[in-house]
Amino acid sequence: MLIFPNNKIATPCFPERHGYFLLMQEEVMLNQDTKQREIILDQGRCHGCMGCHEMCPALIGWDEENDRPILKKNKATEEEIQEAMACCPKDCFELGE
Repeated sequence: MLIFPNNKIATPCFPERHGYFLLMQEEVMLNQDTKQREIILDQGRCHGCMGCHEMCPALIGWDEENDRPILKKNKATEEEIQEAMACCPKDCFELGE
């Protein structure tokens, strides 16, 4: 069985005279890690270490004027949010609903 990036499954079939072909099947259920969740940033707790920005630059930007992190997007996968939470010593990040 093959799984393509568009979450389709293909099963190889081997007819005797016609070589082989791929039989496309239903979409694969999305993995829970790909579900987007809201991320909450409490800038009041932040002391400006830049750890979140360095470890998660696709998710966390940096406001040079205020020396505080900013969210590049409001939703992310739970894995991305957990990564931001793990590198923050002041617990500035939370999972939203």
